[in-house]
Amino acid sequence: MAERRWQVADPAPSEVRERFAGWHPVAVDLLYRRGIAAPEAAETFLDPQYATALHDPFLFRDMQKAVDRLMRAIEKRETVTIHGDYDADGVDASALLYILLKKLGAVIDVFLPHREDDGYGIITRTVEMLAARGTTVMITCDCGIANRAEIARGNELGIDTIITDHHAMPAELPEAHATIHPLVPGETYPDKGLAGGGVAFKLACALLSEARKKFPERTADMPLGWEKWLLEFAAISSIGDVVPLLGETRAIVKYGLVVLNKHRRPGMRKLLELTGHIDKLGLMKPKIVDSETVAFQICPRINAAGRMHHAEDAFRLLTAEDDDEATTFAQRLQDLNKDRQKAVERMMLEARRQVVDERQDERHAIVVAGEDWPAGLVGLVAGRIAEQFYRPTFALGKKETGWVGSGRGIPEFDMMTALNAMPELFVKYGGHPQACGFTVKPEMLPMFRERMSAHATSLLAQAELLPTLHLDAQVRLADIGWELHEALERFQPFGEKNPEPRFLARRVTVDSFGVVGKDGGHLRLSVRGEDGTVRRTIGFRMGEWATRLKSGDTIDVAFTLGTNEWNGKSELQLKIVDLRPHVP
Repeated sequence: MAERRWQVADPAPSEVRERFAGWHPVAVDLLYRRGIAAPEAAETFLDPQYATALHDPFLFRDMQKAVDRLMRAIEKRETVTIHGDYDADGVDASALLYILLKKLGAVIDVFLPHREDDGYGIITRTVEMLAARGTTVMITCDCGIANRAEIARGNELGIDTIITDHHAMPAELPEAHATIHPLVPGETYPDKGLAGGGVAFKLACALLSEARKKFPERTADMPLGWEKWLLEFAAISSIGDVVPLLGETRAIVKYGLVVLNKHRRPGMRKLLELTGHIDKLGLMKPKIVDSETVAFQICPRINAAGRMHHAEDAFRLLTAEDDDEATTFAQRLQDLNKDRQKAVERMMLEARRQVVDERQDERHAIVVAGEDWPAGLVGLVAGRIAEQFYRPTFALGKKETGWVGSGRGIPEFDMMTALNAMPELFVKYGGHPQACGFTVKPEMLPMFRERMSAHATSLLAQAELLPTLHLDAQVRLADIGWELHEALERFQPFGEKNPEPRFLARRVTVDSFGVVGKDGGHLRLSVRGEDGTVRRTIGFRMGEWATRLKSGDTIDVAFTLGTNEWNGKSELQLKIVDLRPHVP
C-alpha cells in the first residue's frame, strides 16, 4: 500500500465540550466531526428510535399510485414481475419485495439480469420476454431510472412499470406508472440517502399498510410491526451499496442488524454457519453480526453469485424457506466466493506485474488488462490496484463487444470528467466521480492507455499523490479502557460517513511481537506507554512488520479499538491500521 499522510483531527471547541457535561470527551469529538454540537441531536443520532426515525412511506409523491396499482394486480391475479440487479443491493431489494408479495398472494415472477449477458439495468429484450410471459406490472429494484426507452417499450406492450431506484438522475426521466426515487426533481420525501433496498423497503411498508385494510384475512399473521422482519434485507442493501449510514438509513441498518442477529431466515442462518458466526451444533454462543460482518462476510458472498455465475443463486438463498434449500445455496455461494477469491488473486498477480514491468507506478494513471479477465471482477482489481499505488486505475477484460472495464479513482481525480474527455473511444460508459464502468472499442485499447495517461498527467503532475489517513484523536494507552469502548459502541453501526473511529498512540515502545495466522500473515504486537501501560494489538495482513521491528523500538501506532473473545473471556484489543517509526 502507498505510504500515507497521517492527519489527526482537531478536538471539539471548548464551548461545544461544555454543552456535553458528563460525556466522554472522545465521544464529543466524534459527534462534533459529524456535525452534531448539541446533546439532543446527539441522542437522536446515537439512539434512533424506529417509530420516529423512519418517515411515512406515503411522503413519496408516487407511493399511493404505486400501491394502488399493486393492490389491483393482486386482486385481479395479474403477473407482477420484480426486475432486480445482480449486486447485494439489488438482490436483497428483490428478495424483500418478493417475500411480501408472496405472502399477500400475488402472482409473482422475478428477473435478475446476468452480469455479462444482460448488463446493468433493463434491456429491451428482457421487457419483450417478460411481456410474452404475461407480465402486466414490473417493479424495478435498484435500477430503472436510466431506462427511458426500455420502459417506453414496456408501455407499448401493456406493462405498467413501478420504479424503485436511488441512482443518479438521467437527462430525461422514464415515463413510468410510478417512480419511487428520493432524488427525482420535486420529490417531497425528506430523506435523500436511501439505498435501493431502502427504497424497496418503503414500498413494502406502504403496500403492507394498505393490504391490512383491504386483505385482512391475508394479513392476519402480519401484525403491526411485521415489516421489521424485512429490515435485514434493507440493512444488507445499505451496507453493500456503501450509502451514508446517516438519517433514516442509520435506523434501517441498526434495526436490520437486530433482525439479522435473530437468525430467523434459513438462508442467512446457513450462510452464517459457513462464516463461523453460528456453531452448527449449537455448543457455542453465536458471534455478533455487525456492519463489518455484513460488509466483509455476507455481501462478498452475495455478490459472488452475480460475479461468478448468476445472481439467482443469492436470491434463492435469501428467500429459502427450508434448511435443505438454504444449505444448498449457502454452500454454492461459499464455493463461488472461493472461486472469486482465487480468480482475483490470479488477476492481481498479472496486474501488478504489468504495473511494475511497464513502470506504470511512475505515471499518473494505471491501465491494466487481461484477455481472459471476467467483466464481473475487473472492478475489484481496479480498486485494489488504486489502493496499493494511489493512482486512478482502470482494469479491463476482453469481450466480443470490446474491452469491458471498470475504473476506481482517488479524490484528486474525477473519473467521469476523464471519460467525458474521450467519448469516441467507447461503446458505452457511465458512473460516478470515483467509480466508473465502460466498454472500449475493440481496436482502441492502445489509444485509451495513451489518452488516459495524458489526461491524468495534465491534472495530477503538480499534485503530491499521497493518501491521507484520517485519525480522530491522539490518546494515551492508559486512557484506553472499557469506558471508552462503551462510548464508541454507541456510534455503531459503522459505515460510510460514520466510519469506525481511528486513534493515534504516539511514542510507544515495542514490548514484544510475533506473527500469527496462516503463513504468518498477521502481526501480534504488545506496546508499552510512557507510564508503563501495556496494550496488545493485532495487525491483520501486516506480518511483514515482524522483520522490521525489534524490542525497544519507539513507534507511533494508528488503530481502532475492538475486543478479543477467547475461552469465554473478553479483552480489549487494538486493531492496527498503520505503523511508523516515531520521529521526535
